[in-house]
Amino acid sequence: MGRNPTDSRQNRQSSAPATNRKCYLRLAIVAQGVAFEVGLNDLPLAASGETADCQTDFGVNEFATGQDVLWARVIGQGHLSAELYLADPEKPEPTPLQVLAKLDYPGDADRFEQEPSGIDNYPRHLGRLPVDYGDPRLPIRVAPFWGQAERLGPDLQPGQRQQVLGLMESIRGMVLAKNATALTNAMAYRTRDVASANYHDPARKAQIVREEIDGVFQGSGTVSALDLDPEGIEWVVGANERIVLARQALAFAMPLSFEVDDVEFGLECYFGRVKGEWLLVR
Repeated sequence: MGRNPTDSRQNRQSSAPATNRKCYLRLAIVAQGVAFEVGLNDLPLAASGETADCQTDFGVNEFATGQDVLWARVIGQGHLSAELYLADPEKPEPTPLQVLAKLDYPGDADRFEQEPSGIDNYPRHLGRLPVDYGDPRLPIRVAPFWGQAERLGPDLQPGQRQQVLGLMESIRGMVLAKNATALTNAMAYRTRDVASANYHDPARKAQIVREEIDGVFQGSGTVSALDLDPEGIEWVVGANERIVLARQALAFAMPLSFEVDDVEFGLECYFGRVKGEWLLVR
């Protein structure tokens, strides 16, 4: 999924609601002995097909629409905690000011429904919980995309899939050719929109993205990548049918993955349509 779990996490204590005007939303996940998917609004934001223990914590401002539902799918018989919280912007490390939604399995088993077992025969449970932004409501900053995005329908039609695959092939070609300018342009909408959601200066963020791309491409080695496998891609539509995630169905992996000078990297594949044009939006 592009967000690899790490082995560090702060102790989390919720306190009184924040009074700061900038709202930084983060998602903290702790998994023990289960595979999982966790996200907002039916859209997966983190997943692991392994049952090893793991922890991760990352920002999700760009995925918040203002009418949000935290969800978690647990595969196996271990433990999963998924916590959406408002972070303290004054602290250098992720520190909760206010817990907005939390799902815990099996502690909150009544919030989870059992699903049919997969081919692995592991028990599967799905939980959902609306996010409580408080009263008075927290001033969540919603990215411009959510007001601009076209509805895609509950499932992508074959023609839509071909259009997105064409964009993915184009982006793949830019990376293989080390065309930093073309890749920066292809990521321009995403860069601006994510910057807006996170209170960053879009121009400065665009400069940082270009510097990061140049840093990856400056090595002398060639870029390698596996061919795109359309039959192996799973299309997950979420956020009220406004965005679609393309991922490898069996491994929850990014289909646009590369290697250059022994450095592996990938591009998350969240796409949407704005004014009739398919764009990489997350």
